[in-house]
Amino acid sequence: MWYLFVLATNVGNAGEAVIKPSVDAVAAWLALTEESTRLEVLRRKPQLMFTAGLPGAMPVHVRADLLRAYVERYGQDGWCRAGIGHGKMLQIAHPELGPVVQELWDRAYRGYEAREVLLELIWLTPLPDCADLALAALQDTALDIGHLTDAARCVLAVGNTDAKEMLKNMGLAHELPQPIIRYILPELFSNVLSNDEFLALIDSLEEVPGTVHGLGYAIYCAVKSVQQDAGVLRDRLVAAIWDRRTEGTHIYEAQSSSSHYVEGLFELCLSTIPPEGRADPVSGWALAVTTHFGERRGSIIARQEVKALDVALEARSDLRKAYFWAYIQLSDHLEGRETDWERFIRGTSETRRGASIVDGDQGWLLNSLRDGPETGIAYHALVYFFDVRSDQALANDIRNRIADRPDLLEHLDAIAQPTHSAVLSLPSASSQGLRRAKSPRFAKQHTLSQRLWWGTGG
Repeated sequence: MWYLFVLATNVGNAGEAVIKPSVDAVAAWLALTEESTRLEVLRRKPQLMFTAGLPGAMPVHVRADLLRAYVERYGQDGWCRAGIGHGKMLQIAHPELGPVVQELWDRAYRGYEAREVLLELIWLTPLPDCADLALAALQDTALDIGHLTDAARCVLAVGNTDAKEMLKNMGLAHELPQPIIRYILPELFSNVLSNDEFLALIDSLEEVPGTVHGLGYAIYCAVKSVQQDAGVLRDRLVAAIWDRRTEGTHIYEAQSSSSHYVEGLFELCLSTIPPEGRADPVSGWALAVTTHFGERRGSIIARQEVKALDVALEARSDLRKAYFWAYIQLSDHLEGRETDWERFIRGTSETRRGASIVDGDQGWLLNSLRDGPETGIAYHALVYFFDVRSDQALANDIRNRIADRPDLLEHLDAIAQPTHSAVLSLPSASSQGLRRAKSPRFAKQHTLSQRLWWGTGG
């Protein structure tokens, strides 16, 4: 056809046949319906039919011709930046291409780009009749990490039980490079790993610092597939972080050798939120450890989960209660038990996120005013976050519940009915802290996501 002179040319001393880059898209579209154009495109630049035009509209026999032309062109070459990409491969993928892949495999395997296209086609289609090819590639130690990863994904997508079991054992025995194990960890966990095997495997892997695509990200992606025993897995990851905390770690800078589990734990904490009104100390402890040992400003990877947890905590008093007492417990473990005021202020100011107290939490705080270790902390929370000077009903309720605590009664009277000398003598708060504590607006602003950083003086 005459327009082939517009689309194609020969360049260089050798007269290499090429498609003019300025008309790539036109050539690809014409190749869908014009056989003469398609033959020229397949001869000169076969990858064009993957990347331009409308690949998904090609009949199966044209897709087969495209694969043959691509392997003919790149079956002997090393890496030459002709990569197609998963999105385009999915448009080409068709279950009837399995025999074509088998036909081309031996020749394609010698070329980097051609081998990559066939491996991705087996994985993405998927092509079960090519499982043996993928399994053989997986055991080829001469392949680079990228193609070994593709082969592993092929085995997980199309392999039988024995093939998947072999892949699992290779991972557990570290017979595959760690980057490959990290890349396939989500699919490996959802297909063949038990919870115990998953935990053993991630415990044996090393985190890659300074990247969002390391082991932490792999764990985060993997736990999204958990359907059963998510709470059990959450608690075991929490225990691993806690048990492996760095010696001498403090509430304001908690460190653990397993802190990279945190991204996955944000997902698990969200997926295991107890039903309304049934938040318990275990779920509160999981959230406290997860947020405290994580990044100081949240999680880049699990940012959506962090936002969702913020919303849940803001909406539910029972979650705030479990979360608050867990933070106090965390502070007691890391800093030692101090006075009630010091324990309270650490639990709300020096933790990674302040334990939020908002309007609506008076009920469970009042119920905690009993003769026990929580009494003093609950009392300080009530007088710090709520205006007991203006709300005499609340002040009287507190007074009746702490009748056997003269120290707290004296403190309450100094706040609810202050004199100048009484305010100056209060040991637990500066006058600035009292002004802030008495502001209803201040109390309402203490959400998890705002992360206020108060001084110990209030």
